[in-house]
Amino acid sequence: MIRKVLYYALLLFMLMLGAGKAWVDDQLNTAVMQAIEQARPQTLIDYQDVRLTWPGQIIAQQVHIQSADSPTLHIQQLHLHQLYRFIQAAGDMPEHWHITSDDTRLSLQFLQDLPDTQALWQMLGYQNYYLSGQEWRNLLGQHVSADIDIQAQWSADKDTLEATVQSHSTTLGDMTLQLSLHHVQASQANRQKLKIAALQLTWQPGQGFKRLSQYWGQRQNPPLNAQQVRQQLADKITQDLQKNKLLDAPAHAALHAFVQDLQALPLRLQPKIPFSLPELFNLPPQHWTERMGLSFVPE
Repeated sequence: MIRKVLYYALLLFMLMLGAGKAWVDDQLNTAVMQAIEQARPQTLIDYQDVRLTWPGQIIAQQVHIQSADSPTLHIQQLHLHQLYRFIQAAGDMPEHWHITSDDTRLSLQFLQDLPDTQALWQMLGYQNYYLSGQEWRNLLGQHVSADIDIQAQWSADKDTLEATVQSHSTTLGDMTLQLSLHHVQASQANRQKLKIAALQLTWQPGQGFKRLSQYWGQRQNPPLNAQQVRQQLADKITQDLQKNKLLDAPAHAALHAFVQDLQALPLRLQPKIPFSLPELFNLPPQHWTERMGLSFVPE
């Protein structure tokens, strides 16, 4: 008798729990729709389902983002971790946030509308490596996909943001980006004041670069294999950099290995004083390397 009472009590509790969870998910979907409408009306954001897991994680399925001024983005599954941090922030930027996206697909439809820059490539001496937008689409497909993990730490007192982005893509390769920004505020009105204090990027090329090498090789006269065409391109880039006195010897070696052997590219920015992009573009290009503290040597 006691076992039956416990069984039915447990069953009733589970039914109440399921009903409560369904109500929470319904309220969550309503809140997400309202947030989307308020955030950026000119962007079309659609999704199949949004649900809340018990550890405090929001999971959105089949997220589709379309904008007139940006490529279309489709995310198979989007995870917003540690929801309580966003609740604590009460509409402001949380001090710590963590987002992961599975099978994030960037549409390459925009490549068809790229301007013709063949004359520029020819002027620079790289006409053998020029690809039209349609050729890029034929080579890469309808889209490129990646799994992405983003973690960030924001300090409201110091107006600084420390972020780590990790991306895995069969086509583009594996990438890790560590970024430190100054003058970061929750308001979007001060984007022009953003300054880069440090940046470290490690990029291991993927299968797309191998296909690109093969395609370039087939267009040469006489045809070259993928290794030969990469060596030819790496030699030319190094010679041009040396001739124009851009970058230093370690940077030349790192770029040469990246292009010829598809080795991981270690890029670092460590400026003595944080800089903004508008400030950088106001300087002659020959001063960019020193101002950014640019190097290609791993830490």
